[in-house]
Amino acid sequence: MKHTYLSLASALLVLAGCATQPSADVEALQHEIAELRAKAGPPPASLDALYPPQAAAPLYQIRMHDLGGPLSGMVVDLMEGDLENVAPQFEAFRTAYGEVAALVPEWTHLYPIGPVDELGSALEEGAQDRIMAAIQRVGAVCHDCHVDYMPKVHQRYQWPQFSAVRATDPVTRDEVPMAGYMRAMETSFSGMMTSLQQAQPDRARGYYDEFFNRFGGLADLCTNCHDTEREYFIDESVQRLVRQIGTELQADAPDPAAIGSLAQRVGTEACFRCHLVHVPAAFAQAGWSGGH
Repeated sequence: MKHTYLSLASALLVLAGCATQPSADVEALQHEIAELRAKAGPPPASLDALYPPQAAAPLYQIRMHDLGGPLSGMVVDLMEGDLENVAPQFEAFRTAYGEVAALVPEWTHLYPIGPVDELGSALEEGAQDRIMAAIQRVGAVCHDCHVDYMPKVHQRYQWPQFSAVRATDPVTRDEVPMAGYMRAMETSFSGMMTSLQQAQPDRARGYYDEFFNRFGGLADLCTNCHDTEREYFIDESVQRLVRQIGTELQADAPDPAAIGSLAQRVGTEACFRCHLVHVPAAFAQAGWSGGH
């Protein structure tokens, strides 16, 4: 009987271990998923109150400067050997650090106090090597957070909402969203090149006329966000390339190679470079809103 009780106890221990391990694995996986969602998703909704239009100014960004100034000041004073002024810089930093950490409840965990306390201890000791090492650890906290969250904050609050931009298609005269305008322009460009490759010059010329008008209309579309003359992507140097394509297409037997070279330059110097700047923010916004 004694052996039976021991066997039962052993079995219960094994079962308990089996039950505990999956539970720990699931908990770790859930934590990892939550972190990934936080990094991939939009900034917390509570941040809206710290940026226009809800706030009169980008308050969170302003407080970040209040936080970064004393930290940089500490480094400057240390490099100068001015230890007397390091202490007040640290106190200003520690105060701002706590205040900024409290602004967005969802991000409080991104402001661990340990590295800051370690820096304070190093300052009290006065050993410059230890102080610089502690500052680097504090800087790493800032850097890691910026890598994960600064781009999305810029994309949400510094960029306009691309889905709200609308323009009149100069070909159809319809008012269309920005994404629809871009798709129509790309269709005209592709239609021109495809027709040319298929030895259909008249059809290629028709698509070129559509592309020429839509590309020229970008100047008006850009004014939805920009209030200065565009010096990149759609400036005179690129417009000249577009006109050269039209000239080449007027030949009785247009040269696909020559036109292809010009089209590639337009695609590289205008479309691709413009997309490098604008697409990340536009796609991030679309993803957060469930759009395409």
